[in-house]
Amino acid sequence: MGASWSEAAPEEWHDIVGGLLMVGGLVYNLERQVIVGLIPRPSVLPVLALGLQQTEKWEQREERH
Repeated sequence: MGASWSEAAPEEWHDIVGGLLMVGGLVYNLERQVIVGLIPRPSVLPVLALGLQQTEKWEQREERH
């Protein structure tokens, strides 16, 4: 995925993120200007979790309604 991202054109980034996350799946804190959460598509959660575990900043939480 990292190689695909770095080789993608800016217009393609939307498609890549759209394939990974649910609509509205990027949770951004405007005040702090940081991403504070991701809501992935269920089909990519196992792979996304595996990749993010190595960052030591990954915490999987139950979905809130």
